[in-house]
Amino acid sequence: MIRSLPITRSAEPGEAFQSLIARNAALYGSAPSTFLYHCLGMRAGGRDQLPALLVTCPKRNRAALSVALSCSIDDINALFPQSTWPYLTRKDLSATGAANDIETTETLLSDQLRFSWCPICLIEDRAGGKDHFLRQQWSFAYSTICQRHLRPLNGRCARCYEAVAMPDCALYGTQIAFVCPKCGAPLDAQLGLDGTTETHARELLQSTTACQIWRQLARIERYMITSMKTKKLGSRAHRKIKILKHLANLLLHSSHISLREFQLRPIDYFSNAYVNAPRKLGLATRHLYEPFPATHLTERRKALLLLFGLLDGGLEQYGFGKQHAPISPLREYMMPSSYQTFERLIFDLARLSLPK
Repeated sequence: MIRSLPITRSAEPGEAFQSLIARNAALYGSAPSTFLYHCLGMRAGGRDQLPALLVTCPKRNRAALSVALSCSIDDINALFPQSTWPYLTRKDLSATGAANDIETTETLLSDQLRFSWCPICLIEDRAGGKDHFLRQQWSFAYSTICQRHLRPLNGRCARCYEAVAMPDCALYGTQIAFVCPKCGAPLDAQLGLDGTTETHARELLQSTTACQIWRQLARIERYMITSMKTKKLGSRAHRKIKILKHLANLLLHSSHISLREFQLRPIDYFSNAYVNAPRKLGLATRHLYEPFPATHLTERRKALLLLFGLLDGGLEQYGFGKQHAPISPLREYMMPSSYQTFERLIFDLARLSLPK
């Protein structure tokens, strides 16, 4: 029989389910997975169930959690993005396995969910007397900019550069803070940017051009996030998002085979001083059929910038240097079939954007 726990933390508005579980687990000095299985009355041996539980969690399990955490079932339901964004898929929320077999179109889901964070949001959490908590939008595949502070989200510890799949929790008095699982540095003490030196990060934060590019990207991502809230199946907005994600996949897929250049992708041919995305970041995902949900945070950011620079017909305003003619630079960087698909999708997107 499931019983209420003696001490619990309540959910914050917009909090991710994994964040609430991690915060409550910290109160008992437990790992989040162990705590979740305990609340559900399950044996910890069934770890193959954990990814599905963290992303969706069946109704019967949500009812058990509402009892254990002394909250309503509506509070539990609100922790899952699908309650607000009905067309989000598991691929939109979780990283995928690094399946390098170019012969298959299968996308394998891994046990690791995608996490990123805005250091300023975390600073404001603790300054307001609250725990750190992870926002649902931060785990979306096409969310790379904080919509509140208009600056890039982080996915790596700025002190040790470790990729943070899920931060650890530490008690600071009565507050719970998220810290790097490798070096223990608090994530709200890291005002740098992913994969950049501290000096370079300061330069970017003070750059008018960098801030303008981040605002443009935030506007684009806001449109995508808002469009996914529509309840109408097959709406124009939802079809646009589907096309945009397909286009981003094509930019990140190494369809242009060249052993001499270790199978570069279209985005590898475009440099951007404001997005630090070394080519080696994509080595594990460049052969995936759908690399966009699986690739690194900074690579997703660069792919979106490149995509909208091409759509707007001016790569220069998105930080890609010399301006090119719309779309045409991709022709020599893609296999003919991929480029034809890219052009067709652009045409489909233009038709959807025309007023009815």
